[in-house]
Amino acid sequence: MSLLGCPIAGDVGLKLLLSPTSASVISRTACVAVGVAFPVYSTFKAIENHDEEEKEQWLMYWAVYGCFHVAEIFGDKLLFWFPYYHHAKLAFLIWLQLPVSNGARRCFRQLLEPFLLKHRNQFDSVVDGTRNELNKFVLSHQPELHLIKNAAQKLLTAARGVVSEQTTSTDHNHPTQGLDSIPCDADTFSDDEEI
Repeated sequence: MSLLGCPIAGDVGLKLLLSPTSASVISRTACVAVGVAFPVYSTFKAIENHDEEEKEQWLMYWAVYGCFHVAEIFGDKLLFWFPYYHHAKLAFLIWLQLPVSNGARRCFRQLLEPFLLKHRNQFDSVVDGTRNELNKFVLSHQPELHLIKNAAQKLLTAARGVVSEQTTSTDHNHPTQGLDSIPCDADTFSDDEEI
């Protein structure tokens, strides 16, 4: 932990972040850590602590982040060519989260909320229509979904058995030991079995 506080570590980190050969990988990783991992944990803490102000802050962040991500997906091929794009994205994600800047709240209140209020009826009809179609699809494909569920459960059970046997086995010379117990005949995945 003392290494993180030392000026050498900061210099090395900054050089790695700005170096052309490693900048893309490191800045993309930093964007995921700052843009997703940290907010997921912070959202979890806000929910666990029943902190309404924190919940609102993170809900606004996720709304802004989601819109930004959708725009980024469509513009990715173009944005990729801009030098230091991921560095700018990282700075933007940090700005969204900083309590001093209150970036997510600003973006939400000034850009996203007016847009959503203006187009609320259209979005509601699309969401309701999509939900209805999904419900119809699920109801009309119950047998197939049940078959997939049974197959997945049996596969998971077999995998757990293999892992369990591997961890309790003292014989490390046979890494495939336990694979013979995986059911593989055609009757294994019949959909008339009870779960």
